[in-house]
Amino acid sequence: MVAVKVMNKVKFALTMLSIAIIVVPVAVAVYIYRDNLEGLVLPRQFQNMINGALSGSKSPSSLANLQVPQAIGSPQYDPATGTFSYPFNVTNPLSTQIQLKQF
Repeated sequence: MVAVKVMNKVKFALTMLSIAIIVVPVAVAVYIYRDNLEGLVLPRQFQNMINGALSGSKSPSSLANLQVPQAIGSPQYDPATGTFSYPFNVTNPLSTQIQLKQF
């Protein structure tokens, strides 16, 4: 009977410790970013792009320069290999080169 009570107390203590391990770091991060909660989720580069697009900035990194990918042809499926292909063009508004070989 005593062993069961001790085990219940240990179980309760470990449960509280597990909750604290998760809740305390999240609470601290939210407290630190309390004035800029989007900064907690979005990197500074994305924030700058969004702010530039909303303010009408014509900087090369603004969202206004982003274009929707344009389909070149129609989707194709090869049942022999199980591959699916759908060619499209993407315009890169950034000054850095982006290369995608497989997706």
